[in-house]
Amino acid sequence: MEGFLTGLQFWHWLILAAVLAGIEALVPGMFFIWFGLAAGLVGLVVLVLPDLGWQWEAVLFVVLAVVCVFLGR
Repeated sequence: MEGFLTGLQFWHWLILAAVLAGIEALVPGMFFIWFGLAAGLVGLVVLVLPDLGWQWEAVLFVVLAVVCVFLGR
């Protein structure tokens, strides 16, 4: 599992963002879109800072997801 997580690239986060936005289109409720936005933002951060560790990427995703959900409500 460690090897998989160390190979994360920015496009993995952008794909996750697209999948979460697609789930939002299928399951209405305005909840998954905020997770998708957070994943997209993490993808942009990883594009700028490619040497960011997967642990920091995960922490950044969680923090941004919480912030996006609160701002969206």
